[in-house]
Amino acid sequence: IADIDLLVRREELPEARKLLNTFGYYASFPHDEESLPKGNSSLNTLVYSKPNEIYFVHLHWHIVNSTWPLDSLAARIDMERIWVSAKPHTVCGVESVGLSNEHLVIYLAYHCFQHYFDRMSSLFDLLKAIEAYTHEIDWDRLIDEAGAFGVVFVLYYCFYYSHTRLNYYVPAIERLRL
Repeated sequence: IADIDLLVRREELPEARKLLNTFGYYASFPHDEESLPKGNSSLNTLVYSKPNEIYFVHLHWHIVNSTWPLDSLAARIDMERIWVSAKPHTVCGVESVGLSNEHLVIYLAYHCFQHYFDRMSSLFDLLKAIEAYTHEIDWDRLIDEAGAFGVVFVLYYCFYYSHTRLNYYVPAIERLRL
């Protein structure tokens, strides 16, 4: 683990900042939430650190969190759709919400693609999520959401790479073929 990624609604940034501050984490650069990019910008990450700790907390308000090469995807991804589909989770006894299975697969595939498959751990995260939730994933919805977000090609190439390099076959690949 190199960092902890947290996704919050943009309007919850001040509350999230205060909470992180109470745990001793402070932003790497001072900021005012009003001065941060509005809308579906790919510049949506605040980095928090704690003195004498090696871990960082990345606070995101959009699932696309890079400036290149996939920053143009941010505008097509409707974060409200993602929040509406979020499902409840309990992590270490704390109630929370997480991405729906379909949005989790889309996010993990995007993350692999963003890093050009140079981190095998990202690909394994994707494949383990598919393996863990395969019977709970609504494959039709996954493909519909990928289409709405303009990331069908991302899913296809991740599934294709998994199949050709690791012999891991994802049945939905046939429906995604470009």
